[in-house]
Amino acid sequence: MTISCPKCAMEIDTTDADVALQATRCKRCRRLVDLSKHLAMPAIGGVREKSGSAPAAMVGASGGPRVPVPMPPKFRIEHGGSLKISWRWFGPQFLFLVFFCVFWDGFLIVWYSAALFAVGGGSNAAAAVPMLLFPLIHVAVGFALTYYTVCGFVNSTVVEAGNGRLTVKHGPLPWRGNLDIDASNLEQLYSEEIVSRTKNGVSRTYDVSGVERDGVSRKIVRGLTEPAQALFVEQALESQLAIADRAVGGELPR
Repeated sequence: MTISCPKCAMEIDTTDADVALQATRCKRCRRLVDLSKHLAMPAIGGVREKSGSAPAAMVGASGGPRVPVPMPPKFRIEHGGSLKISWRWFGPQFLFLVFFCVFWDGFLIVWYSAALFAVGGGSNAAAAVPMLLFPLIHVAVGFALTYYTVCGFVNSTVVEAGNGRLTVKHGPLPWRGNLDIDASNLEQLYSEEIVSRTKNGVSRTYDVSGVERDGVSRKIVRGLTEPAQALFVEQALESQLAIADRAVGGELPR
């Protein structure tokens, strides 16, 4: 089957196809060409070996090779001189948080209005002091929750691997978890489930972590909402950085 680049119409050489991403780059214009609809790519969890040889199916102790994960909704990928994966934070949960923040912050505004009115009246000034101090923890919670909600509407995460570096940036509003490391120091990547138990129930998020050459584990991306999101980031980075997929203790099941 002849496949042409949708941008410059040059015939695509599929021998250089990226197994994990099921795509290849046009040698003329460097556009990323999706091959998933044209080729039956091998279902493996590793990197492609040299052209003409079979894919490297790295089998770990906890199971066989991991099946490639398709790109999740809201995710975007650019593959030029470097690999860039980006996604917006926004989701339906932030609509609920808007109403919750309005209720929470509105209650605090009413509370402090009453306390300040009492202070201005003079006679109840002493009684108003506890009213001003008591909800300070609630104020901190309200501020943090409101800031997180605003970030959910405007922020995106960009993961970029190229030129020997691996970077993670959250913005435009500041958020923890930005990263800039030497990519050659990473020996393995893996995805893991993070379970948080509170009085309101159990929540699950998914992180992508890396194992450095000294054996130390480092968080790469935190707080993804679905396993497929973490696995996609893991596989795309492994392919870009030529890291063979191997099983790691505590990773998501294969």
